[in-house]
Amino acid sequence: MSREKWFYKWKKRRDNEGDEGLRLRVRATPKMPNRVPEKIEEQILNFVQEYPTYGPERTEAELKESGISVGHTGIYNVLKKRGLNTAKSRLEWVRKLSGEVVTADEITRDKEKAKNNHVEANYPGQLIGEDTFYIGCLKGIGRIYHQVGCDCFSSFGAAKIYDNKTTDASTAPD
Repeated sequence: MSREKWFYKWKKRRDNEGDEGLRLRVRATPKMPNRVPEKIEEQILNFVQEYPTYGPERTEAELKESGISVGHTGIYNVLKKRGLNTAKSRLEWVRKLSGEVVTADEITRDKEKAKNNHVEANYPGQLIGEDTFYIGCLKGIGRIYHQVGCDCFSSFGAAKIYDNKTTDASTAPD
């Protein structure tokens, strides 16, 4: 909104309601018709505590067998609300509930481990990474593929374009 619109909005409120109209209004929380009932939420969390590696779809199937009918999106929303939407967070939650101490060093180590996702090679030519992907179709030529090779030690790379993706084309010396 522009400044003028804000001014006239607040001016109208003051004219209609006096100084009380300038106070912030507390809005009622909306009622969500599809919200999972608290009783079922509790049952979901008890199940997740027992099987923390199961995702929402598997949890839905297992709960359905025991007579609890709730969709996987509802289960995901319950987990998300509590910060348990990843298997790692659920496992950590179960560890805390069981009284196992989770130190800051362990969490930091896991984060560092996840960051350092580098393939290690000790000398040039030891490990080569390769990828082939479809670029598109050219009139008169047909399908075009892009092939890339990269030495994991030196990060030296080479790329070539081919009109097929056979091994003969990709290993050709030209």
